[in-house]
Amino acid sequence: MRRFGIVGLSFCILAGPAVALDICEGGPRSEWMTEEAVHARVLELGYTGSHVLAIEDGCIEVKLIHDGKRLEIYLEPITGAVAKIKD
Repeated sequence: MRRFGIVGLSFCILAGPAVALDICEGGPRSEWMTEEAVHARVLELGYTGSHVLAIEDGCIEVKLIHDGKRLEIYLEPITGAVAKIKD
C-alpha cells in the first residue's frame, strides 16, 4: 500500500507544472495593443526605457530598469491593465 502512495505522490508532483494557468486572458491577437500603445501605457504608469520582449503567460511582458532595479511588467494584451510586476 505504501508503494501506491509514493507513486501517487510522484504523479502529483510531476503533473503540477502541466496545470499552470496563464496570468492574462489574452484574446484575439487582432485586438491586442500595438507596440506603440504598450510603450505609451508604460509611460503612463510612470516608467521609462521599456522594451517589449515577449508574450508570456498570455501577457505582454515588458522589461525595464526603474530606480536602478530591473522590473518585468506583465500587461493584459487588450486592456493594458497591469497583471503582475516582478522585480
